[in-house]
Amino acid sequence: MSSTEQIDIIALLDESGSMSSMAQEPEEAINNFIQDQKKANEDGTFSLWTFNNKVTKIMDDESLKDIKPYKNFRPGGMTALYDAIGNAITLKLTKKNKNNVVCLIVTDGHENSSREFNSAQIKKMICDMETNYKWQFIFIGANQDAVISGGNIGVHPARCGAYEQSPGELLNVTRVISDAVSALRSDSTPLNIPLRSSTCPSSCPSSCPSSCPSSCPSSSPHNEPSNRRPSHLSPRNEFSVPPVPPPISRQKALSYSITPHESYCNCSGDFDKCCDNPTNYPEVY
Repeated sequence: MSSTEQIDIIALLDESGSMSSMAQEPEEAINNFIQDQKKANEDGTFSLWTFNNKVTKIMDDESLKDIKPYKNFRPGGMTALYDAIGNAITLKLTKKNKNNVVCLIVTDGHENSSREFNSAQIKKMICDMETNYKWQFIFIGANQDAVISGGNIGVHPARCGAYEQSPGELLNVTRVISDAVSALRSDSTPLNIPLRSSTCPSSCPSSCPSSCPSSCPSSSPHNEPSNRRPSHLSPRNEFSVPPVPPPISRQKALSYSITPHESYCNCSGDFDKCCDNPTNYPEVY
């Protein structure tokens, strides 16, 4: 991707009832992200969608330099995540510029109320957009293993991350993402986002995936004392960057602007196959 190519941004923000515990922090995080992107490069457009039981289009392909602060965050209802993604993609495909898009998905829970799209349809759409239109999706979620949740809809593990619903945490995570997106839009730095895959609680549930050690604080994750913060997590309101496995060379890696890791994908460099074959992601599915 050359530095002269316009990169548009779509943000999908969960507005379900459970997000109310974060007060206005999600709104602040989105507004900080917008301001950062304006400073990095005013070229391009910005779209904002919110979702709970229904999907709401807040900003539609508006010039980034003209975007005003978002002020209408009103949590309530459930989580129509698939419908939000599907509608955002469908509308963007009607625009003159449908290539080179960064799509940021922010949620605190799992899909539970979509009526228009299902997970298989969304996974196929995401893979199609990344393969044929040079989109890049970023998935950040609370109360879940973000690599698993994002992977289930086709988002690459290198662009999935978790946050806690504690004061300042979402702001810290979106700041890390914003820096990476700014670098991509200003000088074409590949979009690599070092986010931890899970905010594993102080006492790991039995469902904590043993095949994904980054989700748990130690080799014996379920023995972590309940009154201790897991050692792999930073102090509250700080965001730590976990060690990144050594990158390996794979065919087509550059076309996805990610650093593929041996532990995530067994598709031998052909990322197109990964789109339709879940077994190529043994640690995600």
